[in-house]
Amino acid sequence: MLTFAYAVAFVHRIGMSLLVEPMQADLGLNDTDIGLLMGVLFAVPYTLGGPVLGWLADAFSRRMLLAAAATIWAATTAACGFAGSFATLATLRFGSGLSQSALQPAAASMIADCFRAEMRSKAYGVFVAGTAIGTAAAYWLGAMALGVGEWVASASGLRSWSGAFLSLGAIGLLVPVALALIREPVRQERLESGKPDLHVTVQFLRRHWFVVWSLNFGIAICFLAPYGQLAFMPVMFSRSYGWNPAQLATVFGVVAIIAGGLGSVSAGWLAARLAKRGVADSDWLVCGIGAAGSLLPGTVAPLMPTAVLSLVMFSLSGFFSNWPGVGALAVLNRIAPNEMRGQMTALYTSTVGLIGAGLGPVVVGTLSDHLPGRFGNVAYAMSMTFLICSLLSVTLLAAGRRPFLKLMSAASLEQAA
Repeated sequence: MLTFAYAVAFVHRIGMSLLVEPMQADLGLNDTDIGLLMGVLFAVPYTLGGPVLGWLADAFSRRMLLAAAATIWAATTAACGFAGSFATLATLRFGSGLSQSALQPAAASMIADCFRAEMRSKAYGVFVAGTAIGTAAAYWLGAMALGVGEWVASASGLRSWSGAFLSLGAIGLLVPVALALIREPVRQERLESGKPDLHVTVQFLRRHWFVVWSLNFGIAICFLAPYGQLAFMPVMFSRSYGWNPAQLATVFGVVAIIAGGLGSVSAGWLAARLAKRGVADSDWLVCGIGAAGSLLPGTVAPLMPTAVLSLVMFSLSGFFSNWPGVGALAVLNRIAPNEMRGQMTALYTSTVGLIGAGLGPVVVGTLSDHLPGRFGNVAYAMSMTFLICSLLSVTLLAAGRRPFLKLMSAASLEQAA
């Protein structure tokens, strides 16, 4: 049910990408405007809301928090269909980003209470597969929503993309129904106080700041390029290869769910297998392998001479794209006690939201608008973004590996004592 919720949330996060060109035609938006809507205007509230909603996840019912958040993000997505200006769209995207910031802290904490530490990476692999399912669903449902939107437009006078947003919003209401079918897990591995304490969390961050921030920033930068890709991939395929959104939705939806889904599960399986063999930093290694494996193929994918070759490289990138997310959730919920898990996961998701989801579409859109000459297009902008992110992300994760090993060694000695 949590994976389903994550998938639907991702549909609402990126579904707008299939509606870019009709929205630009009706509202006079440029690529930078779209980048802001898909990026900063979603990511900033996602970042700001994370710490508060993470604390709520540590203190109250995580299931009820998710149900309320899902109702809000479904409503704001549907309301985008009635927007007549950039300002209205910006306000609604702000509300959607704020409500979605509850998802990962609450869900990751619930999953940690259902599995032993050495098994959590497998569980997180299934959960993070929700992004692959959500990506595929966003393209498939987006294409279907465009068709529904045209029917709604002919019957009601609304714009076709307005009807598409209404259809996507209606799908989001399935999440609260799904969450009603599960129970709140009993909290495990609690502190002596049994209550979330902000002071204790701050002290923990001061002691282990390099581990936490090398992980958070390394993963955030790793995700920056794929978020830019998701925002502009339909536009890139239209301009570079002449594909319309429906064609890309049909093909890339299959690619995303197979490559991304298998990749997520494989990451969890590998981390668990390495841990069973005594590799103390198995989850961290999965992060680093995933960063290199996703970003390097993504660098060349937009520059391929044919659409098929481009999709092959994006498939390879997509197989590894969720590895860092699987590893990061396992690392954070391994080093933090129960009363910190929502807050630590919220800090992570806020960093990823601001840098990855926030800047990714903006960087690609801005480079597309402002790079000189023949380099001033979406394909070159996307390729350059992947290349720079690969260098920064892999460097940060490599730097944090040894401090993480020291932290794991110290924790093992403390448990033995």
